[in-house]
Amino acid sequence: MSDRTTRDVNRTQPQGDRPPEDRPVFAEHIKYMRKQHHKPTPKEWGFWRATGSYVIECEAVTGPMSDYYNEEKLTMDISETVKSGCWFFDVDFRFGVLEGTMLMETTPEMLDNVMKAHRAADGGEPEEEGDEDGDDDGWEEDEDPERYEMIKERYRVEEEERRKAYIDQFDHNPERYPRRIYFQWRGRDMRDATPLIQPDWDNAHVGYLDFEDNKCNIFEGKAELGVIGSNVGFRGYRVDKEPRKKAEPWNDLSEKAYEREWRDKVARERRPPLRSSIMGMERPW
Repeated sequence: MSDRTTRDVNRTQPQGDRPPEDRPVFAEHIKYMRKQHHKPTPKEWGFWRATGSYVIECEAVTGPMSDYYNEEKLTMDISETVKSGCWFFDVDFRFGVLEGTMLMETTPEMLDNVMKAHRAADGGEPEEEGDEDGDDDGWEEDEDPERYEMIKERYRVEEEERRKAYIDQFDHNPERYPRRIYFQWRGRDMRDATPLIQPDWDNAHVGYLDFEDNKCNIFEGKAELGVIGSNVGFRGYRVDKEPRKKAEPWNDLSEKAYEREWRDKVARERRPPLRSSIMGMERPW
């Protein structure tokens, strides 16, 4: 068989069906593992060992969404972070058609604490200056500050309950899944020329990773991934002990940030083209 025929076969064959040495996602991982083979596997699980850079294999992106996928590497870069006394993982993820930030912890309860720490440290999600909109029931802050705070707290509790109910679908048994880490994500839909934040109105952008062993070099994940799909499976393979990318700040990807980006996008699209005619005369530039 000629080299050209071999390349054609590999191009049409799904990555998951190829032997490991022929799967592009494996090349860098194998190079990394050759340097690590002499190191013994730790006897106990330590989730801090999960930090580093991983290449991702996700058939939901490279298959059904291949029209939007430009064959860039899918990656996750996991970093340690401390905020308001909470220690957690801050993750930059790039899944081709979807890019953004994940917050990770070892239990759903600890993930809740991380979310609360972000709200406390940032004083709530930033609002746009001069924003004259009230909250969802039309109540303005300056009309009755006490009631306004009560309404904000009610919405916050409702959001947490929705997210908890969604995460509760997963199996939290630590004996069955001793190396499981839970996450919530925010990100942008990269299919458009101007990528827009994907709002998480129902706090449903959640998932988990299960690491293969205590070395944390390989994991399997499952998540609700918005435009990519529901209950999407993917695998990660470590290529570096240190993260190569830093995650975008969590509150830069909030629902309020989405609303601002959407207004800006609409305003740009409504703007007349540079050489539009005025009073029957074309602009001179």
